[in-house]
Formats: sequence, structure tokens, C-alpha cells
Amino acid sequence: MKKIVFSLLLIFSFSQGLTLNQVIDIAIKNSLKIKISEEDLKKVYQQIREVKSNVYPKISINARYQKFDPNYITGLSLEDRYNASISLNQKLFDKTVFESLKVAKENIKLQKAIKQDTILKVVDTAKRLYVSVLYYKSVMEKKKESLKYWQKNYDFVESQFQVGLTPKYNLSRTKAQLELAKADFEKSKADYKKALIQLKRFLLLNKIDEPEEDFKIFEIKIPQENLLKNNTQLKIVEENIRIKEREKDFYSSSIWPTLNLQLSYETYRTRDFPSLQPTWRKGYVLTLSANWVLFDGFNRDSKVMQKEIEKIKEKLSYKDTLNNLKQKYETALVDLKSLITQEKAYEENIKASKEALEYATERYKHGVTNIIEVLDAERNYLNTQIQYLGIIYQINLKIFDLQLLTGILK
Repeated sequence: MKKIVFSLLLIFSFSQGLTLNQVIDIAIKNSLKIKISEEDLKKVYQQIREVKSNVYPKISINARYQKFDPNYITGLSLEDRYNASISLNQKLFDKTVFESLKVAKENIKLQKAIKQDTILKVVDTAKRLYVSVLYYKSVMEKKKESLKYWQKNYDFVESQFQVGLTPKYNLSRTKAQLELAKADFEKSKADYKKALIQLKRFLLLNKIDEPEEDFKIFEIKIPQENLLKNNTQLKIVEENIRIKEREKDFYSSSIWPTLNLQLSYETYRTRDFPSLQPTWRKGYVLTLSANWVLFDGFNRDSKVMQKEIEKIKEKLSYKDTLNNLKQKYETALVDLKSLITQEKAYEENIKASKEALEYATERYKHGVTNIIEVLDAERNYLNTQIQYLGIIYQINLKIFDLQLLTGILK
């Protein structure tokens, strides 16, 4: 029922056009990487069950029947022999079992951190692909507007040429610009379609509608304190450090003695004395065993030192990762501040270039200037708009960089 409801909501959402939040939700739901990470987490839980099995008692039943050739046996041996037993084995004390449980529990935390890192990276990719689609769609729309302008301009110049008010080279230049605008529009349309296909494939969808959301600067949410506290890369390294410490304790515990108990009930068929009649013997057997390795040829010490070295390496890796992340964070903030300044400047530049185009167009219509001024003005106006869209695109990417560094999904 839940799947049906989700499918209906998905269809309804597509009919309204994709939004960023919908893309994120679909990416999390369909991502194969996240599903693989979930299976890895399930595997770790099963490994814990495996370790816990060493704490629980073991119960076993054994039975055997043997039939001998009468010519083979001698003396008091029986032709038909039976024996059976039921046994219970229990570890009373084994410190390595408890230490291995601690290692397994740390592995759960590590796998959860890996899963969260996977989700965050999947969401980050989905956001970048979605913004890329919006960017190429906006560029395509600008190229379409430019194409309409050049088609209209060509129609005007052609009418002027027909009545002899403009030379043929003006008509040729205008037609060449029109063809160039058509080519630019087709290229932008192809770029948009490729971006849409890439998003569709990433979301593992067979069909995807065009997004209706406006291309804009998406809101940024960045914590004010402990900026890298939730960074998933750091969390993974932190968990690795804890695991190395637990593994060191595991090997250290091998010096402790172990104590085991075995209780069994056994029965077998034999001959009774002095009657020599076949009979059954049965009874309980209780066994307590202890094992203490006093010297293992420095095997334990070697393994403990190896884990200590691995822990030191993980700590050094943590410092190196933290330093690199801080550099990326500070650099992203500087870049974002610069891009926002450029964005404001381009807003004013767009207004100025639009006025220049309108002015040049009117001057040409009244015969005050030639077509070259119009061509330059239109080209400048279009390039300014495209550059402005590029700035918006880069701002969003920097925002996503900061969100990835600080562990923010949306």
C-alpha cells in the first residue's frame, strides 16, 4: 500500500515538475550505493550474532551403530554395537569473546557512519545534477530569446533591403547572425537534454519530466559553531580509531586464561560381568577445563603493537583530513563571497547591456548607425546574461560544497 501511495505521489509530483527536495528524496530512495551500504550494515549485525554465539551454550547429540561380521569379532565383543550421547558445552570465562563483542559494536557505528557518508554524497550528486539541469535549461531559454530577436531583426532588415533602404551586405550579416543563433540554440538544447538524461539515469528513472523550478540561488544553512563537527569523513576516521583501540584490547586479552564446562549424558551397549549378557551402560560426565597460555612466542605482543601502530596512523590521518577539510571550507567561503559580489555586479551589467541593445536597435531603425553596432550590442547582452547564469551556477555549487563539508543534506 505504501508503495502505491508513493508511486501516486511521484506521478503527481512529476506532473507538477521536479523540485530540488523531490530529487533528493528520489535519490535517497533509489540509490544502489545506499542500498549496498544498508546490506553491509545488516551483515555487521549478523557478525555480532556470530560473536555472541560463543557466549551461549552448545548442545549436541551423537549416536553411532556398528554391525560387525561374526568372523571378525573375537572374545567378548558384540556383533551389534550402539553408543549415544547428549552434551552441553559452555564457556565459563573467555575474555577474548567479550572484547570481540566490543569490536563488533564499534563496527556497527563505523558502518552507520559509512552509510551516512554515502547518503550525503548521493544527495550532493543529486543536487549538483539537478542544478546543472536548471542551468542548461536557463541557458537554452536565453538562447531561444536571442533567436527570436535575430529572427525578428532579420525580417526587418530583409524588408528594408526589399525597398532599397539597406545594402545587401547588411542583409548577409544579419542572416549569418541568425544562422549562428540557430546553431547556438540547438547546442544549448542538446546540452540541456544531456543534463536531463544524466539526472534521470542517476535517479534510476525510466521517465522524467522537465523541472519547473526557477534557476536561483538556493538557501544555504551552515552551523555557526563546530562547523566540521558533522563531517562524515571525520566521523569515519574517528570510528576507525576506536576500532583499532578495541582490536588492541582484543589481542591483549588473549593472555587471560579460559575456563570451559562440558556436561554430557552417555550410553553404550556392552556385556555384563560375570553373566556376559548384553547390557546398557549409561551415566553423566562432567568436565571442567582451564587453559592458560603462559608464553606464545611474543605473538600477542606483536599483534598488540601492530594495532597500536594502526591506531597512531588513523590519528595522523584524522589530523590530515581535518586540516584539508578546514582548508576546503575556508576556500569555499572566500569563493562564495567573491561570487556573490560578482553576481551583484552582473545584475547591473545586464541592465546596462539591455539598454545599450535597445538604444542601438532604435538607432539602426532610424538609419543613424549600421548593423554592426546592433550585432555587437546583442552579442554583449546575451553573453552578459549567460555569464550571469554561470555565476549563479557556481554560487550554488559552492553552497553545496559547504553543505557537504558540514554534513547538511538539505
